This record gives sequence, C-alpha cells and structure tokens, in this order.
Amino acid sequence: MAVTLAGRLRTQIGECARLGSPLYAELLARAAEDVDAGGVADWLERVLASPPPPGTQLTVVWHSVVWQYLGQQERERTEAALAAAAERARRGRGTPLACLALESRR
Repeated sequence: MAVTLAGRLRTQIGECARLGSPLYAELLARAAEDVDAGGVADWLERVLASPPPPGTQLTVVWHSVVWQYLGQQERERTEAALAAAAERARRGRGTPLACLALESRR
C-alpha cells in the first residue's frame, strides 16, 4: 500500500509541476527523497529495531485510516513490532514510544 500511495503522491505533484509552479517542482523532488516505501509491518520492524538518531527523546508512530486496509497477518506483525518497541523502552533499551492513530471504531 505504501508504494501505491507514494507513487500517487509523486504523480499528483508531477501533474501540478507541469503547470509551471516552482513550488511543485520542489515538492516533487522532496517526495522522491522522503518516501520510504514498503509494507507497514516490514517498515516498522526495521525502523523500530534500529537505534534512533542521537538526541531522540521520543519515538512517535502515527497512522490515519490505514488499519482497515491491512490483512490480519500484517496487523498482527504491526502490533508485534509496536509491542516489542514498547517493551524495549520499558526496559530502558529504547526511547519512549507514543502511538497515535485516527481510525474508525468498528
């Protein structure tokens, strides 16, 4: 899903850039650099297991209306990655973890 969203973002910004605005050209360049595409669980497992950058006080994981698009296995792996990061933080082996979400209640 992340790959699709990243591709759509670059396409939309690219369409706006063709209108001649230098702002959109700059956004397109940034979007190409800043998007780290991959599956949710793969990405979280990799990022949360890595040491945070020096000086990091808090790790925040934020998502909005994504849970409903994940399969059961992806949700379970995502929850496990978050739980492992929280446990490392509780044991003093990682930064505190905050999980923020905007999801519908079902």
